[in-house]
Amino acid sequence: MKSTPERGYPYPECDPPLTKDAADIAQLRNLAAAVDTDVQGVYNRANDAVVLPDSARMNMSLALAGTDVGEVVPFFNGRTIDTTVGNTMTPTSEGYLRLAEPGWYSVGAYAEFTTATFLGLRLCFTLDGTRVTSYSTQAMIGASNLQAAHHNAEIFAPVGGGALSVSCRIGAGAASYTYAVRIWATQTVRL
Repeated sequence: MKSTPERGYPYPECDPPLTKDAADIAQLRNLAAAVDTDVQGVYNRANDAVVLPDSARMNMSLALAGTDVGEVVPFFNGRTIDTTVGNTMTPTSEGYLRLAEPGWYSVGAYAEFTTATFLGLRLCFTLDGTRVTSYSTQAMIGASNLQAAHHNAEIFAPVGGGALSVSCRIGAGAASYTYAVRIWATQTVRL
């Protein structure tokens, strides 16, 4: 039996649209079943990748005080959204956002530091403790000594279960500051 080149659908070898004998009906049924199975598979993949992709957002449940200069790595323990079964992307006791499956992710982070001293605050993403992006531009200074930085990127996770976090780079010393950070990720391509 012949099949289509792109999708592999079987089709009858008669002279369409004529049916030469009743056995052609079985071949037509096989074609219909193959198309139905393929379309259902495309629909299932579209639901996972387009309609409801893996997506999550975490935050720090409380703003923390600090005096560190250099790298500050926040501990994420608050779940604001997680579309995965069993909340697999947001392990609130581990301090990071988990990229549950291999693929490409669109990720973002937002940090607010409150201090009277300019910090030169910049953000970058880490995956399993290794920096995977460059640093963002410096934070913008807002009202009431608030310095806000944001960063977004596309991250490739070659295996599932990777620990995504954000590193906050402080370029200038401060007597003290308080900070709160949020992080999010949405899977854009599933492998």
